[in-house]
Amino acid sequence: MQFALNERYLINEKGALQEAAGLPLTIPQLEEQANTVWRLIGDGAFAPACEALRRIDRQLKVLTS
Repeated sequence: MQFALNERYLINEKGALQEAAGLPLTIPQLEEQANTVWRLIGDGAFAPACEALRRIDRQLKVLTS
């Protein structure tokens, strides 16, 4: 979504998260937030991971409104 908002093409998904985190229109600390989600999932902390994903979703909604 951040690529579309920034009128950029996503050619290769490798490195997309890091690139999206550096775009002018993006979510604050996007890369760190994504890493937190994966860490929580790896730790088996699924409820906190889901809450972190909901936070990201809310930030996306604000960004696109």
